[in-house]
Amino acid sequence: MTAVNIVQIWMFLERNGTHAIYVDDVEGALAFAKENGFPLVSAPLVANDMIFLFVDPSCKELASFYAWSEIQPNDMPMKEVWRPFLWVKGSEDLWGTNQYLNDIKVSPTASVYDAINAICT
Repeated sequence: MTAVNIVQIWMFLERNGTHAIYVDDVEGALAFAKENGFPLVSAPLVANDMIFLFVDPSCKELASFYAWSEIQPNDMPMKEVWRPFLWVKGSEDLWGTNQYLNDIKVSPTASVYDAINAICT
């Protein structure tokens, strides 16, 4: 039996976890991280017209934000939330599981699949 390498990736999304947060540039993304108390573990990554910030998961301030499981899709006012996704790394995705993330759009031009694929390849 072949071992499968599955990772959990958390994305900070707005509109109750359905849309990426829009910023103009890397400086704006860094300012957003600082405003929200997100300590970064590496430099930002720019890929496919997206800016990725890698937040230290041990930061206690992250608990002050909503998790996706704590809200309902129609809750008002809408909130920014941490939303988890599972990803099968590399060529080990024999069942095409990652492709299901193509159905979850986070912007008019990008899906969760596009975002995670940009940072995992």
